[in-house]
Amino acid sequence: KEYTPGFKVLDKDGNVIDPAYYDYEYKENTLPGTAYIFVTFKGQYSGECNTFFKIYLPAPKSLTVENIADGIKLTWTPVEGAAGYVIYRRAWSTTTDGWTSFERWWNVTDTTWTDGSDDNHKVYAGTRYQYGIKAYFAPRVDSVSGDTIGGNENAPLGNYNLGLVGPLKTTMRITTRTLNSVEPGSRRMTVKWSGSTVFAGYQVQYATDAKFSQEVKTITIGDKKTY
Repeated sequence: KEYTPGFKVLDKDGNVIDPAYYDYEYKENTLPGTAYIFVTFKGQYSGECNTFFKIYLPAPKSLTVENIADGIKLTWTPVEGAAGYVIYRRAWSTTTDGWTSFERWWNVTDTTWTDGSDDNHKVYAGTRYQYGIKAYFAPRVDSVSGDTIGGNENAPLGNYNLGLVGPLKTTMRITTRTLNSVEPGSRRMTVKWSGSTVFAGYQVQYATDAKFSQEVKTITIGDKKTY
């Protein structure tokens, strides 16, 4: 839609000039990017002046993160007018000194993406990751400045502009452990699995049917050395 924010025109002493003494025009004010206000004086004033304001793509309203077999799956709400999205990620683990800065990672036109699903993007068990999503708009030429604005996955990083980062979500990468053996005994079972020092503990679940829908029980083990 067309954005027409209010404005004031001041003289050199800071006094507001009455709108009766100028005409004005908005330009480039319907799409994300830089919008302009051009003022042409009349009556007892002469000359022209102009200023600008920014129109931003809104941020995605929601973001969910989920551990799956292939990595960490991100799902977010689409942004109207977006040509694609930039994914920001920062990580923390025992081998780093706190949180790292945000990085631009990938651009997608879909609203789901799995971090760790290919060789260029890895996630590691026991590492905490935080994500944010920003929409970008397709490249176009600003009719006033003549500059190409907007971005896509092949544009320079600095050209991913005029979108707002949505809500940040943090998760820990947790990988499935390998179940090594289940040995039956008298009114008991001995369960063994692959351990890992990066986790604080484990959960063992069992049920009386293969679909895990009947008599489901969960045992929580708060010791990473017990497996």
